[in-house]
Amino acid sequence: MKAPNGSMIEIITAEGDRGAQTMKLPGLRHLALVVDDLDAEYSRLRAAGILFQSEPQEAKGTRTVFFSDPEGNYLHLIQRQSPLP
Repeated sequence: MKAPNGSMIEIITAEGDRGAQTMKLPGLRHLALVVDDLDAEYSRLRAAGILFQSEPQEAKGTRTVFFSDPEGNYLHLIQRQSPLP
């Protein structure tokens, strides 16, 4: 994924099987990606074949939606009504 400013996150599938993943195991378990338009990114990623764990949710002005990378690590898109300080 590449941001307009050139920043990039590259997710590369590892070789071998680590078994079932949970949020409490060591290593990368959760990565939040801040987006300006959650609905647009959700639609774009669904069209690309990403399987989401639910529909987008909203609580206290923050919208999120969770999905997994090819190794089962949890990722989520987040759109905040107000940026963090």
